[in-house]
Amino acid sequence: MKRIVSLLIALLLVATALVACNNKTPEETTPDNNANNTPVEKTYNLAIGVAVAKDLAGLKLDETVATIVTDADGKIVLCRFDCLSHTMKITDGVLDTKAPASKVVLGDNYMMPSGSWATQTAKLESFLVGKTQAEVAAIVLNGGKLTDAEIAAGCTFDVTDLLKAVNNAFNSTEKVTFKSTSTNFTAGLSEVRT
Repeated sequence: MKRIVSLLIALLLVATALVACNNKTPEETTPDNNANNTPVEKTYNLAIGVAVAKDLAGLKLDETVATIVTDADGKIVLCRFDCLSHTMKITDGVLDTKAPASKVVLGDNYMMPSGSWATQTAKLESFLVGKTQAEVAAIVLNGGKLTDAEIAAGCTFDVTDLLKAVNNAFNSTEKVTFKSTSTNFTAGLSEVRT
């Protein structure tokens, strides 16, 4: 149990969002005040949210992490997910403490019946761009699966924990505020195994 808690704490403390900006695409200019079309600097927030599902009787633990960047209107401009699924193994009374690879690390090697987790999750990440917390909360699920035809065909698995992680990111008190003239961002999650 101590190892599970340590793994949780390590993921929470070390899951670091890396945000890079690309100034090639100016976001917005105001012709009256900005005759030379200099990009306007805007404020953004970066937040991480985690949703944990555990089955201690089955020695299973799933941690879903969402990294979001939101604009001043509270709309998502970037969303990234990762998930760590671990089933503890006990052999001859000894707990196997080897940390598993995350689903992003596994990439296309983590296949599901309808495609890789990475490919399907990327569709959900794109779908969430432009949505506020209220709009994410209003997404209709049926048995944990998306019902919106636009996205349901490309993301066919249970997304309950992914959306919980996004909501937790919106509610995070540990947001990082930054300013940028760019609208093109990239982000990723980095994990350190202990």
